[in-house]
Amino acid sequence: VSVRLREALRRSDTLARLGGDEFVVLTGSAQPEDASHLAMKLLGALRDPFDLGGEQIRITGSIGIAVFPDHGTDRNVLMRAADIAMYSAKSQGRNRYQFFTADMSERTQERMQMEQGLRRAIDNDALEVHYQPQLRLSDAHVIGVEALVRWPHPELGMISPARFIPVAEESGIIETLGMWVLRRACHDIVGLPDNDGRQMRLAVNVSVRQFMREDFVAHVLEVLTETGFPAESLELEITESTLQVIEQSAGILDALKRLGISISIDDFGTGYSSLSVLRGLPIDRIKIDRSFIIDLTENEDARAMIEAMLALGRSLRMTTIAEGIELSEQAELLLRLGCSEGQGYLFARPMSAGQLRQSLRHPPDDI
Repeated sequence: VSVRLREALRRSDTLARLGGDEFVVLTGSAQPEDASHLAMKLLGALRDPFDLGGEQIRITGSIGIAVFPDHGTDRNVLMRAADIAMYSAKSQGRNRYQFFTADMSERTQERMQMEQGLRRAIDNDALEVHYQPQLRLSDAHVIGVEALVRWPHPELGMISPARFIPVAEESGIIETLGMWVLRRACHDIVGLPDNDGRQMRLAVNVSVRQFMREDFVAHVLEVLTETGFPAESLELEITESTLQVIEQSAGILDALKRLGISISIDDFGTGYSSLSVLRGLPIDRIKIDRSFIIDLTENEDARAMIEAMLALGRSLRMTTIAEGIELSEQAELLLRLGCSEGQGYLFARPMSAGQLRQSLRHPPDDI
């Protein structure tokens, strides 16, 4: 990378490596158009694959630009501005450049406050786990729950996961958060019977960063031992887009399967998994994304997609569960098409562990 960057620069430019995968370029020009041209040139220099040990490796760059004196007259201020702009480029999809703007600083400050607040919330057990029931569509029996983390902020109220999960992923907190949710959920649900009298199945989302940790399986086993939760009743949900990475670490999945843990693909149909990947990995269940359920009863294309996913599940001997069911007509059609399980507002919204236990003791007369 250093060689390619040097070849793209002029003699008057200075290139330095700050550490890790971060480089800084100091140019002799303070003209924004010159900076834009150089940024495009640097990105182009990284476009071709790198040959590493016979493997073709592709990488991309994210570039942040700060201009003297517009964005600061002190070197530390300029470096900070460029760093903020670089993270903005990353958040917008990577492989691009961004000039620093004043509102970026405000967003960065807000992100830092959220990151610090989230760390404190985890340390102080100030987060909550809510549970959304999963039902067997044929008889509306509750057979499992999905664990969903919630953050009741003392000043900002309930913060949406859509706001704090990306921050957790970018900052690396997602690994600590994921294990916290797993431990709390196992503690809450252990010993709770489903409508058939068996241990309630518990589904917990797992990020790719958690999954790829060398000690992930050991941590899961530690939580199961600590809480007494049976491995055969635990289901770990990975996203479909994660499969491309998981394919390289099938040993992790095999180790989990040996413990008796089930694996499901969350948001199925929205990623880019291939049939060869699905066939080669020990997946137990596919979870059809809610985006396919919304207009299921009115849209023939949506119905055709559902039928195709259900046929795929049957051919690979995987059970299927549909999320986001809000209408009885959707549930009835899914059952007719061969979908065995479902969850959604039609049946129940996510609820606290106490509310879940109460609802199981006094189920509604009609769903």
